[in-house]
Order: sequence, then structure tokens, then C-alpha cells
Amino acid sequence: MVRVDADDGRRFALRSRPRSDRVFGDVPLELAWTAALRRDTDIEPPEPVPGLDGGLVQEVDPPGAPEPCDCVLFNWVPGTELAKRLTPENVRRLGVLSARLHEHAATFRPPPALPVRTLDRLTRGGEREVLFSHEHPPFLPPPRRAVFERVAERFRRTVDALYADPAGRRVIHADLHHENVKLHRGRLRPLDFYEVIWGYPVQAVSLTLYDLREFADSRPHGYAALRDAFPRGYTSRLPWPEQHTGQIDTLIAGRQLRRANWVLQHETAQFAADPSKVPDPAAIVWFFERLEIEFRALL
Repeated sequence: MVRVDADDGRRFALRSRPRSDRVFGDVPLELAWTAALRRDTDIEPPEPVPGLDGGLVQEVDPPGAPEPCDCVLFNWVPGTELAKRLTPENVRRLGVLSARLHEHAATFRPPPALPVRTLDRLTRGGEREVLFSHEHPPFLPPPRRAVFERVAERFRRTVDALYADPAGRRVIHADLHHENVKLHRGRLRPLDFYEVIWGYPVQAVSLTLYDLREFADSRPHGYAALRDAFPRGYTSRLPWPEQHTGQIDTLIAGRQLRRANWVLQHETAQFAADPSKVPDPAAIVWFFERLEIEFRALL
């Protein structure tokens, strides 16, 4: 996503994604839901700008690029990135926003011609699974691999139980984190619905809390205070979506397994496109050691 400044002073956000990313993102569903949100609520997600032909998605073939790109131009959303204002009060507001999205999605019906994609696997879209399909002795010696496999099985049982009951399934943002929300005049506005998918509110909440824990600078308040604030906001609108103790932690662990899969695929010499540019293997070992400690605590 890049900012575009027009000569007349207007600002826009331009998103360009390779066409192969269509297996991961869902632009038609994104545009349908955000249009409904703008029509039905005051949440105000980004509004796309039509091209000269009236289309909201433009396929562009950049010179030298390996494939065409899907481009969408959005009106600029003013404000400060929530990541720079992470206080318990603002994370409480994030919980309210999350619940409001789930409220609306409960009655939202996208165009019937759109495919239904679900968040029911460890990997997403065209991601290659290498975590369990290959051996990784330096990073996953047999005892650690056994722990990871137990967590993966627990994650699969949890997801299978969710999807066995269609009640409550709806479109979810799936990427509502501190860098995809802006704070403007006391209100939060969500950004980048590209990863929208069919799922359950508890999955969306788990992904938000995962990103908050793993990638946010929670100082000076600390992650625990921020995590406690989120459900206070959410439950002011909806019941907490966790159906049993440990469900959210299990779903977060599944997201950690997906990240571990990504690390192996992109940052180890066995799979990386350019093995000469992978990080120090000691850093990868440390990453897997830390995950093992967390997973053992979960089990």
C-alpha cells in the first residue's frame, strides 16, 4: 500500500497485489462487504475510487514484472496508526470495533456468485506446507517435532469442531490488527480488508490478539493490560466468542504454526529462493526453541 498525493491536494492509497495472490486475498468479497458497511453503519472503511472505465479493480501489467497486478485505489483515511497509540483505552475501542464488524457480518449476504473460502486449514491460499511434510533436524529435532505435532492436532480438532456447526459462520476481517486501524478524532477506522474470508468471530479475535502479542510495541502498559482491555470493549456489544477455556490460545498456537511454516519456507537454505540471503540459522533455532516452550505450556 502506497500513498498517492494528487496535484489538487487529495490523497489516496494505492494497493497493488500480484494476480497470483488471488488465492490468498479476496478483492470482490472485500469490496462487497466494505460497500455494505459504508451503507449500513458509520464504521467508514476505505472507499475505492473507480477507474476511467468505472471499474474498481484495475489489472495492470507493469514493465518487467513477472505477472499482472490487481490494483485498487482507495480514498485516503486520515488519522494516526493505532500502533502508535496503543493504550488500554484504545485497545478497548478496538474490541468494540471488532464486535461491530461481527454484528454487521452476521446479517451481511455477499453476492451469490462469489466463491466461499474458509479459514479451516493451518495454511492459507497458495502457501506451501513444509513444516510437517519434510524433516528439519536442526530446527525440529524429534522431541520438539512431537510437541509441534500435538499442537497441530489440537488446532485441527478445534477448527473441525467450529466448522461442524455452521451457526455463527460469517465473513470476518481476519487481519484487524494495530497497523490496520487508524485513530482519528477519537474514532477507530479499519483498513485493508484484503484478507476477508468466511470464518468465526473467535478466529478473528484470535488473529487480532496474536498480532497484538507478537508484533506490537506494548510499552509502557504491557501485553497483559492490552489483552485484558480488548474483551472489555468486545463484550460491551457482543458476548465473548470463546466457547471454552483455551480455545483462543489454541487458535493463536495454530497461527504460530503457520508462521513457523513460513519461516522454514522463506528463511532456511533448504527452501529459500536465494539460500545465500537466509538469516543466521542460530536465530531460527532460537525461534523454534521459544515456540516449543510456549507449546509445552499450552499442552
